[in-house]
Amino acid sequence: MSKALKSFVLLFLLSACSMSMPETRIYTLYMPAEKKATHAVLSESIVIQISSERYLKQPYIAKRSSPYEIEILKYSKWESSPDKIVKNKIREALSSSGLFKEVKISGTALPDLYLLKINLKNFEMITEDKGSFAMLEFSLELLSADGNKLYQGAVSKKTIISPDLASLAKALSNALEEGAEEAKDSIIGAITPHKNK
Repeated sequence: MSKALKSFVLLFLLSACSMSMPETRIYTLYMPAEKKATHAVLSESIVIQISSERYLKQPYIAKRSSPYEIEILKYSKWESSPDKIVKNKIREALSSSGLFKEVKISGTALPDLYLLKINLKNFEMITEDKGSFAMLEFSLELLSADGNKLYQGAVSKKTIISPDLASLAKALSNALEEGAEEAKDSIIGAITPHKNK
């Protein structure tokens, strides 16, 4: 190898080593502390199951620029995956209702328990010509212990934000807080008449 080639290779290696990797940033959602139970505790328990697209099972923040394209940000992520964040918040909301003896998270239905199925559809930043938005969307299906459908509905929150990830985290915090309360109220509304039969 010629001296000039050796010098070039050495210079290339040194410059490659001096390049720094982008800084990894971790974002958290902030929601107020858990509320006290507001209903008398029943003897029944409920199981929560959640399903989502694979990218929502990873902690990386997603940006959608069209219905056909999602960018996964490798160096900006949530403290936990969106599906875990959502199911834990719904669990907290149902636990604080006092309606259930126990609120469990499981991959399978358990006998003699209410079952809440959540399908997380969106938890991301959307960029459009009109601006940037935080998008949270999930559907709910509540089944009684004997398998009868008691409730089916959805929560959808789309909030305009600044095009930065801190704004996204704040908007999704508010959206999830509101969405969890809406889900809790809908479930209470579906179960209370069912229990009074």
